[in-house]
Amino acid sequence: MNNRLFKGKQKKVGIITFWQSKDNYGQLLQHYALQFFLTKIGYDPFLIRFMPTPIGTHMNLWKLLINIVKVYPIMRYVYRITCKRVEDNNLKWLEEKNKLRDFELFKKEYIQSSDKIYFSIKDLRDESPKADYYIVGSDQVWCMLLNSENNKGYFLDFGDEGTKRIAYAASFGREDYPSSLKPILSKMLKHFNSISVREDSGVKICAEVGCEATKVLDPTFLLSRLEYLKISSNIKCDRFCFIYSINVTKKTELFWKEISYYSEKNNLKPLIVISSGHFPARKVLGEYDYIFPTIPEWLYYIDNAEFVVTPSFHGIAFSLIMNTNFIYIPLEGEHSKGNDRVFSLLNMLGLNSKICRVGKNFEECLNSPINWENVNKILNKQKLLSIKFIKDALL
Repeated sequence: MNNRLFKGKQKKVGIITFWQSKDNYGQLLQHYALQFFLTKIGYDPFLIRFMPTPIGTHMNLWKLLINIVKVYPIMRYVYRITCKRVEDNNLKWLEEKNKLRDFELFKKEYIQSSDKIYFSIKDLRDESPKADYYIVGSDQVWCMLLNSENNKGYFLDFGDEGTKRIAYAASFGREDYPSSLKPILSKMLKHFNSISVREDSGVKICAEVGCEATKVLDPTFLLSRLEYLKISSNIKCDRFCFIYSINVTKKTELFWKEISYYSEKNNLKPLIVISSGHFPARKVLGEYDYIFPTIPEWLYYIDNAEFVVTPSFHGIAFSLIMNTNFIYIPLEGEHSKGNDRVFSLLNMLGLNSKICRVGKNFEECLNSPINWENVNKILNKQKLLSIKFIKDALL
């Protein structure tokens, strides 16, 4: 484990969360925040590099060919091949651009990790990482359904019985859990010594399978604005608005026409960052001049923007932490299940007016006032409750 910030202290805490992304800022910052906080209160945290490979997802080539011949007309097949080529070109472009973000440097400097990468639940069980505590969370770790054996890794189904198991701000990424999987979910959750989740829906799902869960803040809220500014870049930039696009498929979802008009009218430069979420980042504005900031630069942009427009939970979280005006754009269609985590947060803060749906007046949402004194008061109260949960769980 190589890291210049986190050094071995007292009891070890092994953390399972999502960590592989090369362009999802929230994914890495939520883990950074949890490690930083645990170190601050006297523990020795490390990331368990769990990277499960899908089980049973490969299709026999012969069967695939038969399906193409039997089911798909030749034009649809040609269309699918063409789309795949476009997607492959996008991935190559994205891989090249991600070098500018340099997430690996951030991990090297600020994230302490296990030497071993665990590719399956079997790996975790055969050679379990040694720790006094295991924590799963934050992020949508429990959206990984229990119809796959490997996903039991996200429910800490490995290691010594004496190791305490804690869920911190785990998210199901959905409002309801599949009924057929609730018995196994109940069994998995009963392994835990303490459970906390990030949304009201998570509390409800746990209760439905006979387990008590506490609602806490995402770990990014455990740190202050000043603590983030210590790792933030300092960039010279004219007045700008910041658009963080993730899980967006077309520019109308970003209110691009309204943003362009408002920015031009108010002499603002739109800075747009695209990231991967449910699918790889896409150039929804065509060949627009996107930016690809490092994590310290991303923090600077949110802190210094005139306003932020995003469908991202962590984009909203950091806007709140930095006290930057924002608009939240709920996702549509199959990915809308993840909206609940933002709805839950904004409802708690009395900021539902900052939710801008298609057809709603953009400027009205943008200019809806935010009482930052009241927002910070509520967040600080919830932060203390979240810290209490962690400290009590680690006793």
